[in-house]
Amino acid sequence: MDPKLIQDKVLVFSQQLLTEAKGDPVQALGLLVLVLDGPEILSPDHAWRLIGEVRRILLPDLTGESPIPIQHLVGGVSWEGEQHCLRCGRILMKPLHEELFLAGYVFEIGSRLTSEQCEHYRACL
Repeated sequence: MDPKLIQDKVLVFSQQLLTEAKGDPVQALGLLVLVLDGPEILSPDHAWRLIGEVRRILLPDLTGESPIPIQHLVGGVSWEGEQHCLRCGRILMKPLHEELFLAGYVFEIGSRLTSEQCEHYRACL
């Protein structure tokens, strides 16, 4: 799925939560957590990513600065079926995901990972 389309859907979903919470962003985020806490609809990793993306939209940092993307170096799939960063060892892709990253660089922007090239970034350690 196109990352821009996903971002647009998350933005619309965040606005719906904000409307439901009568304009209170903290209450809107609480509603999302309550909904995701009950049923086993999503894996915990997907739930945390969704919460992170919605939080970033509803409660942006007070500094107004956007987070600097972090560059990771993706290796092949391990014997456990996971993809790790070859520099820092962070797990970038779990075996349940159907789309694996190609070997090379990926960028961590907030709570999401993308293989799209970023101009300004810092390397992981």
